[in-house]
Amino acid sequence: MFEGGPWWIPPELPLIQDSIDPLFDTEDELAEQENVVKGTLGQIAKQRLAVLLKEVSFQRGTIARAMAFAIDHSDAAAQVVDLICKSMLMTDSPLSVKLARLYLVSDILHNSSVHVSNAWKYRKEFESQLPNVFNHFNMIYRSINARLKAEQVRRHISAVISVWENWMIFPKYYTDQLSEIFLKKENGKQSPPTTSTMTTTASDSMEEDVDGEPVNDNEDVDGEPVDLDGEPLEEDLDGEPLEEEEEALDGEPIMESLEQRRETENLYTPVNDMFSLK
Repeated sequence: MFEGGPWWIPPELPLIQDSIDPLFDTEDELAEQENVVKGTLGQIAKQRLAVLLKEVSFQRGTIARAMAFAIDHSDAAAQVVDLICKSMLMTDSPLSVKLARLYLVSDILHNSSVHVSNAWKYRKEFESQLPNVFNHFNMIYRSINARLKAEQVRRHISAVISVWENWMIFPKYYTDQLSEIFLKKENGKQSPPTTSTMTTTASDSMEEDVDGEPVNDNEDVDGEPVDLDGEPLEEDLDGEPLEEEEEALDGEPIMESLEQRRETENLYTPVNDMFSLK
């Protein structure tokens, strides 16, 4: 530290073994891949995918990790899709985890157009598996008794289908088919009424007579003139000239008779007072 003084040697850093994530340690997997048939997953790769699917939640990092694994193993797209779809069909998995895995499917489909060999296979593989998945979601949707929770589930899944339609991942007839499978009733033929049908039904009911009494065409309708108390209005209205005799208006001279003027003057004639000065 000082000129001519002893040298300072820093201590060695401790080696932390736990800092290495086994999910990112691919050396064993690469060594196994050499002995595995091309287009299939090895035992270690299957275990890694199983762990990634267990950790999938609504956090973006967990979905991005599983998506990256799927794109890196696009040669085995059939096995990857099969494992993902089976994880969504498990009865003991919570609904929130299944919805998160559906978001993972959407993320993989969105990135299937990247310039990675065989990444396009995911669209074909998911297209054959998704009807069973949405049939499973339909059973869950119909089993929910809470109306608010059922509406939230319907919005989440319908939003995913709308995104696929906007991205043009699947043809429109296929996305419509997925919507029908998810929203079908127990008999599998009818679907719940849409907004347009409910509006039409409401408009038809408004056209019926109120209280069951027929409405006559001869009755007066609001906006048309109606006689008060059943009598016609024959009085003069404001703004029309009056046909009565002309009356004297304020400010015009009044013609008085001569006799009336004299009577008025007599009222003011001086009175002879006994005390007045002569």
